[in-house]
Amino acid sequence: MPNVVLIGFMGSGKSTVAEKLSADTKYCIVDMDNIISQKAGKSIPEIFAQNGEDYFRDLETQVAKEIQGDNLIVSTGGGVIKRPENIEILNKLGLVITLWVDLETAIARTKENDDRPLLNQDMDKITKLFEDRKQKYLDYGDIIINTNVLTVDEVVKEIQEEIERYIRLGKLNS
Repeated sequence: MPNVVLIGFMGSGKSTVAEKLSADTKYCIVDMDNIISQKAGKSIPEIFAQNGEDYFRDLETQVAKEIQGDNLIVSTGGGVIKRPENIEILNKLGLVITLWVDLETAIARTKENDDRPLLNQDMDKITKLFEDRKQKYLDYGDIIINTNVLTVDEVVKEIQEEIERYIRLGKLNS
């Protein structure tokens, strides 16, 4: 199985799916937001508040460039798609899988989470953020999986089936 790169809006299930997929495959999880937080020595909300989004996005691109290895599941932040350079880097690293979620489901899943600085805004801004990003998620994913009504186990099973299909079709080397 190739490296797997998970992209999607906040609340799409990237971290949760990465954990389950890792348990099933014994692949290592690379959580980009955790690495960024470690590099900066502060939480993601603190980075946004103290240094701004541009600084965070610079760190995000730097971290993407540093990821190397095989048997990896890379869990990205929701905004990784804002810079096409990041997608170019991640495409070279592995198969990019979009975990699709609609806005209502994303908000329901994340409403209690204080670690998402971009969601701590009014509904109009959150809607605009989603609208600005949704086409990129759809365009950049090699595989798109709708997570709105699937369980984590169902999402992981679908990812594994899609990867096997890609390999059978000769689109990927195993």
